[in-house]
Amino acid sequence: GTEGGSALGGAAPKTHLDISAAMCFLRGKAYEAMDNRTRAAQWYKKAVQQDPFFYEAFDALMRNHMLSSREEEDLLKSITS
Repeated sequence: GTEGGSALGGAAPKTHLDISAAMCFLRGKAYEAMDNRTRAAQWYKKAVQQDPFFYEAFDALMRNHMLSSREEEDLLKSITS
């Protein structure tokens, strides 16, 4: 076998969900269910910041219009830098 990653020599692609990001997402879902959109948005943002590939958390923010355009811009900057 090969050591230190995939057969191509690089790191294996991320295929698992970050547990802390998942917990943040679930907290966001709980707050959303209680109609607390402000707290839900905070936890969804934290989930995306911890795992930028967490589509469900990002989708919840966008689909439910939980962020202002400035907040969207700040979030995108924080996950791309």
